Amino acid sequence: MDFDVQRVLAAISAERLRPFLAAASDSVEHALKLYLWDIEISAAFHLPLHATEVALRNHLATALVASFGPEWWTSRRFAQVAGPHEMASIRRATAGALRPGEPLAASNLIAQLSLGFWVSLLDGRYGQTLWINGVAPVFQGSPDVPERNEIEAAAQAIRTLRNRISHHEPIFSRDLSGDFGRLMQFLGWLSPAKARWIKPHCRIPALLRQKP
Repeated sequence: MDFDVQRVLAAISAERLRPFLAAASDSVEHALKLYLWDIEISAAFHLPLHATEVALRNHLATALVASFGPEWWTSRRFAQVAGPHEMASIRRATAGALRPGEPLAASNLIAQLSLGFWVSLLDGRYGQTLWINGVAPVFQGSPDVPERNEIEAAAQAIRTLRNRISHHEPIFSRDLSGDFGRLMQFLGWLSPAKARWIKPHCRIPALLRQKP
């Protein structure tokens, strides 16, 4: 190795490197290769995660407008259905979306709201509002779109993966091929066209074949 291994290890920290060393049978060289690969494949997941999160929030925002009006976040009906956590998220997002001297733009608010907020809208509490006509208004994809509760479970799994990657937690020990398949399936439920467009640009299958 043509670098100061001990300084690199100190910068990573023993605790963070421990699972990599365990998977590499305590070989520092192998562990560091696995560590770099983990960073690479985490970065590669950003493309399909980005595509899916943006599609989900845009489709759900359209459904919110249809159910509660153009300024759905101010709707009393929405507030009655939403929980305190969602309303607190909206207050925080509103503060971040406001521009001095300008009215609140829906697009700014939508961008400020977290994936957790959008996933919360898949909850059964919205059955008589957003989901009164089934999943078709939002999940306008292929005919194999499942029931709302299955969609919610899939979205929660995607959120868990996304948060793990965002917080730089290791993902090398996960079933990443399965994660990628489920992610693309979910995007296909939202927009088959977008899924077909994105998939050839995803580096995940190639990187999986290069795992140290």
